[in-house]
Amino acid sequence: MIGPHPFHAVGEKYVLAVRDGAGATPLLVPVLDNPIAVNEVLDMVDGIFLTGSPSNVDPGLYGGQNSRDGVLHDRRRDTTTIPLIKNAIAQAKPLLASVASGAAFCA
Repeated sequence: MIGPHPFHAVGEKYVLAVRDGAGATPLLVPVLDNPIAVNEVLDMVDGIFLTGSPSNVDPGLYGGQNSRDGVLHDRRRDTTTIPLIKNAIAQAKPLLASVASGAAFCA
């Protein structure tokens, strides 16, 4: 959310890193209630760059304990990114992920 409205957004530093650093065309994958089929995304790209998020992966998705109060989660983002990560690895697609606060998700 940005203010009262839902947005799909990515920081310009990530867009420029992909375009100028990697010489690639950046493509934002929106996070929707009915997620885009990850194999359709993977068929269109040479690799995946995950930018990180203020939210943490919901521990309920991997059998973890509930987070302490105040920890942000974005279940919609998780239901898009986790299958995207697993399928990218299965297809040997390059995968680069930004990790914040020392937390990481391993497929």
